[in-house]
Amino acid sequence: MNPEQGQVLGYTTSPSSPYYFTFIVNKESKVFEGDFVIVRDGEQLILGQIAKIYRRTFHSLDISLAVEKDFVEYRRSVVVAKVRVLGAIRDSERLESAFPVDFGLPVFKAPGDLIAKVAAGENVILAVQLGKIVGTDISIKLDLKRLLEGNILVAGAPGSGKTYTSALLAIQCARNFIPVVIFDMYAEYSALINKLLHLHKKEITIEVKTFSTFEKRNTELLRIDFTEIGPKFLQSFLGLTEIQAEALDNTLRELRMRGVGSPSFDDIYEILKEKKRFHPVARSTLLRKLERMHEMGLFKFEQSTPISHIIRPGKISIIELDRANFETIEMTISWIFNKIMASKDDNKEGVFLILENAHEFRKIIQKILRAGRKYRVSLCVVSDRIAELYELIGLCSNAFLHRILSRHDMEALERHFPIHPSVLKQLPNLRTGEAYIVGDVVTFPVIIRVG
Repeated sequence: MNPEQGQVLGYTTSPSSPYYFTFIVNKESKVFEGDFVIVRDGEQLILGQIAKIYRRTFHSLDISLAVEKDFVEYRRSVVVAKVRVLGAIRDSERLESAFPVDFGLPVFKAPGDLIAKVAAGENVILAVQLGKIVGTDISIKLDLKRLLEGNILVAGAPGSGKTYTSALLAIQCARNFIPVVIFDMYAEYSALINKLLHLHKKEITIEVKTFSTFEKRNTELLRIDFTEIGPKFLQSFLGLTEIQAEALDNTLRELRMRGVGSPSFDDIYEILKEKKRFHPVARSTLLRKLERMHEMGLFKFEQSTPISHIIRPGKISIIELDRANFETIEMTISWIFNKIMASKDDNKEGVFLILENAHEFRKIIQKILRAGRKYRVSLCVVSDRIAELYELIGLCSNAFLHRILSRHDMEALERHFPIHPSVLKQLPNLRTGEAYIVGDVVTFPVIIRVG
């Protein structure tokens, strides 16, 4: 790649350091904050990103350069671009720049293929394409293995493209035989994913199955035997006292010893009646709470949907929860995660979970974010209220940041991700479908148009 090809944007000037350099912008050149530029300094090719553009009057040191390069205006002022150095490029490998950029060197626009290659990093094992770098026709190839080694944040204002990005992530995972489960709060993923698959039906063959917590057209009813939820979660969910929780746990254990795998409400009632030491008031309160669970419709006293129907390599399972209440959603997520933990040895490729409106379920997602890696689970946290996730953002290794308007959200991102102020400044101006990729999967933040 020859950096001397193309239009000269300007010439380097003072001040300069290993981390920043400035250049006087040619009168005919159009440059914008966020543009990538290159400059050759000896054997090094320096890649940088414009962080700031401003106008200044000539320093005495610049006059000879300005006259020579025909930058002089009658006001004796010029447009200057401040560039953040991203690294020195040698054989398409990014190295840390150790020396300030020299004075008077020509600056060029960085080619898209160079940006894509350097941003993706070395040793890409499982390359996937999620979009093209904005301002170019070059797709960036991200390492799916590196992307799924941690958790992912997909954030942005409503209508900025979060669901589309999450759907593409799901398709790319399924194409590579990684099971995907989507907790869909608005019943929108099924139509979107099937539409995307229809556009690429000759290239992609993926099984998509939609489940629902209620009887719905074109969905399979998801059934969960409440005895599989676990006594601690039941105690928290139903608000049981220690005595009630112990009585319920002993009742279920006794039924299992009798060979009753999926007890009915009557089975539990009969056992509880036999417990003479169990206070009648506590017993009746517990039974009323169990009846409330039974009336939800999801937690039946019958066999659960086999987890193998939900989690399978190359399959996308969409759990539609648009008609479910908060408790039902939380228990559904918990049940599936518990099943994944129990079947760790069967999920050799890992499992990719996508959770919409994640800020509403901080308690359960904290458990998944902290423990998921041990069970090869990568959680994609989708939210338009980043500030409400607080420290949980710090448990995400990578992020796709769409248009973000809230100052509090940007402050939360700045605390937990190494995002440069010049990047944060661009987030409110992103168009629908554009996203900043930051984190371990890229060597430096880059904007892509998802699709």
